[in-house]
Amino acid sequence: FPVTIHAHGLPVHVIAGTELYTGDSATNTGAKGDYRTWANCINEMCISSPACAFALAVAFGSYARGVHPKTKNINLSHIFQLYGERSRGKSTILQACASIQTTPMKGPNSIIFDSDSSKVGLESVLAANNHGFLPIDELDALLDSRFGATTLMFFTNGGGRVKGGRNGGTVVGGNWNTSMIVSGNSPLSTKLRGHDKEEALNSRLFELDILDPDCGTFKDPEKVKDYMEVLNENYGHGYTRAIEELTTKTDEYISFYNERLDQLLGNSQGEFRHFAEEQRLAYFFSLAQIGAELLSVIVNENAGAAASKAIDKLVNRYKSDDAQRGTTAELQALTKIQAVKEWIINSAGNFRWEGFAWTENAQYQEQQAKDLSDQATKAFHGAWGVFKQFRLMKAVDDLDGVLYLSSIGEERMQQGASYRDWE
Repeated sequence: FPVTIHAHGLPVHVIAGTELYTGDSATNTGAKGDYRTWANCINEMCISSPACAFALAVAFGSYARGVHPKTKNINLSHIFQLYGERSRGKSTILQACASIQTTPMKGPNSIIFDSDSSKVGLESVLAANNHGFLPIDELDALLDSRFGATTLMFFTNGGGRVKGGRNGGTVVGGNWNTSMIVSGNSPLSTKLRGHDKEEALNSRLFELDILDPDCGTFKDPEKVKDYMEVLNENYGHGYTRAIEELTTKTDEYISFYNERLDQLLGNSQGEFRHFAEEQRLAYFFSLAQIGAELLSVIVNENAGAAASKAIDKLVNRYKSDDAQRGTTAELQALTKIQAVKEWIINSAGNFRWEGFAWTENAQYQEQQAKDLSDQATKAFHGAWGVFKQFRLMKAVDDLDGVLYLSSIGEERMQQGASYRDWE
């Protein structure tokens, strides 16, 4: 299986298609076209889309797994997911990542896989991309609701499971230490809710909405077609250059890793104390920082700067200004609560209200509760349920009470546009 070995004092990256590889996986490296044409296209994509710049940094940084004790000891595989609306650039970004190493299109020599792949097949491919990255399109569609969390845990734990052999006995499956860059319509975290490994998996998973206002998709969607026309004819020029950089300047790139890691883990009581409990995410962002530096050297300084800026923006979201900020699971829970509040507020006329209901003039809030209740009761579909508001409301979202849903209310909730994000 691919691995970073040491020859003549320097680490050597071995992957399917390289000279020292002895496995039976199909070649997944190869170059075509002009290096500078490829680099100019990637540079333009990074400047246009912070999400693309960050994904490329994750991809480039994945090659640093294993080249140094600092990165060799990261014995888990991270998953970075771009999720959200269709036709917004998610697949294009995965293809840009693939173009670092080989063709950006699915087919021979490709490293892009999708929901039509089998879990067993992905296990083999992950092992063949050890100390690298693997783009997987629509991974959420591959994972069923019953075993999704178990499969993700297996992927992030790096394989090595014991299974029965075809001719009897047992065999040990492949191992990997890989960055998975995946896409999907819905966040993978929705597959984890209620699972006993939910918190462990959330610390290995980083999700980004493709329409994120600060780190989202391409500014000019019309140019996406032009990008792909260039990458289809010019690709594979990043891999060998990345490995050469990492093998000849190992200590320099590890210093970039250490600088970011020290920022996130150096003060367990400081503004980044969130990472003290979730060090796996700190490793993830620190590897991406190596990738940003590689982008600067191999593609363009502007591309590297765009990636570093995206990393800063994403990392800063974990800053803790007070004791209210907590772990990823706690932050996600607060987001879900806010989404539920918004749904209740937007559907206020469909509920019976007991106590109070929002109107700017506080002395009329009791009457507003009666008026909304009357409206909901007389509606053709009937009331969706009852909200018991315990006190006067200071703002429209100042809800403090209990919601009881009727059967029609449960149906309407499940049909809500945001339900998949907070069910």
